[in-house]
Amino acid sequence: VTTVECYVVLDDGDKTFSEPAWTSTTHTHTYMADGDFRAIQNSVLDREHVHWRSKAIAIIVSIGAVLTLMYAPYSATISWLYSPAEPFIEPGDAAVPPGQPDPADPSSTQPFPVLVVKSEMKTLHYCGFNPDLNETFPHIPPPPSSDFTLIQVQNFIRHGARFLNNDRQCWPGQDGITYNCSLTDISIAGTNLSDHAIQHPKRIYRHQYIKDRDAFRGNCRLGQLTSFGYRQHVALGSIFKQAYIPTLLDANLDPKQVYFRSHDMPRTLMSAQSFIKGMFPDKVTSEFTSLVDLWTMDVDDEDEVINAHDCPGVAEQRKEALSSPAYIQHEATFGQRLNEKLSEITGIPVDGLGTNKFDCLFVSLCAGDPVPEGVDYPLMQDLDEEARFRLYHLIQYPNRIEGSKLSIGPLLREIVFGMERAVSDDPKSHRFYLYSGHDSGPIMLLLSAFSIEDEHWAPFASYIALELYRHVNGQHFVRVIYNGVVRPLPTSGADDLIAFDQFRAMLLPMIPTSQECPDVYQRPL
Repeated sequence: VTTVECYVVLDDGDKTFSEPAWTSTTHTHTYMADGDFRAIQNSVLDREHVHWRSKAIAIIVSIGAVLTLMYAPYSATISWLYSPAEPFIEPGDAAVPPGQPDPADPSSTQPFPVLVVKSEMKTLHYCGFNPDLNETFPHIPPPPSSDFTLIQVQNFIRHGARFLNNDRQCWPGQDGITYNCSLTDISIAGTNLSDHAIQHPKRIYRHQYIKDRDAFRGNCRLGQLTSFGYRQHVALGSIFKQAYIPTLLDANLDPKQVYFRSHDMPRTLMSAQSFIKGMFPDKVTSEFTSLVDLWTMDVDDEDEVINAHDCPGVAEQRKEALSSPAYIQHEATFGQRLNEKLSEITGIPVDGLGTNKFDCLFVSLCAGDPVPEGVDYPLMQDLDEEARFRLYHLIQYPNRIEGSKLSIGPLLREIVFGMERAVSDDPKSHRFYLYSGHDSGPIMLLLSAFSIEDEHWAPFASYIALELYRHVNGQHFVRVIYNGVVRPLPTSGADDLIAFDQFRAMLLPMIPTSQECPDVYQRPL
């Protein structure tokens, strides 16, 4: 598979550039400040979920191809796989004793927290289902009556459990923990763009991270999928296999029936591959290895996440949201009390807490890593509430309809277009679409657009399945499933189904115009 990989290095300094790296007569470039970019990143709590046109200082173009093969016991599959992030304390690596000031910060007078493992909190809602316990699986509910025929499913997933996603230390004493990731991805280059199988390769290349040369001690990449997260999506794929094969799809993967797409990040790509492995298990029937297309795009064009390059107005929307009385009042009350509590527990001054405590605590607890001993369920509930407020206040400002236009509207346009194709029996339509992304995009952006309220942040390996049915009378209906539960929409009727015409009418006001998001209309659907 021949690809062109473009790596963009963003300017963190004071340099400015009056001209883009390259220009196009049909493409509108909008340059924004790196500070604004980082501010929106912080608003959604996860790195690289919001794309902003920033100042590029170098673009390195390389031509290559990637066919990645995963080696696992008893099987071989086309996939990227990273190992679990498993912490361990090496001999002689004990952290500075608790109760002592942080030596890395001479001005600090607060003591180190005592770090402990809280195994009982590995089942937090945020952690997602356990792939080893079938009773926790988010199974797809049975279809409605036999009067309905399923003709299409569009499925949106959040990646599985991952490693920490911010290079800032979570709390004093963390540098005494070594994180070990023992599996890796292996790949070969090639030039095959059309075939669906190749002969077994004679040599493949293993990608490994050098120990203690990453953000944290050990060999774990920031944000990489863990083996638990990998197994979550293999299990989730098997759930979809049980629900939709052979009623909707053939048991053998047919490229004409499916369309697989992912945000171009390792953990989302690996989650998609894991899901596909579970839905279409490997079958070694010859000396050939199958090739499966997994489509991605440049980050500037990605609409699974908030994209200020596509919709520049999101900058002004964010500024107004953060200066609104409701936001200021929330941060001065609930937010301030939460920060004071976090400061007491972590031993970090309030003004030094940063924005990564949500990620630090939830990821560490889900993985069974050491956390400050003062962490408890009420604190995690408050962190969840604070994170949801910050995200939803941004994407629902000044209201849900207008906010959704700039945050998720471009993707809603694609969703409607895909369903319209199926309704009209367009031969180019696919029966199954997979979109692999994140919590803050597309999962929670879609929940907001659909007016689906949930009391928790979207957990690892979340999914939203949009089922499209044809009734015996010729009408079409949509059913929405979120993590195993059918969720009615505002105008849903019997069986929590909504007529497709009503579903489309609900979404159309949230689809931006070419003036609001000009770049969206310069590329094909």
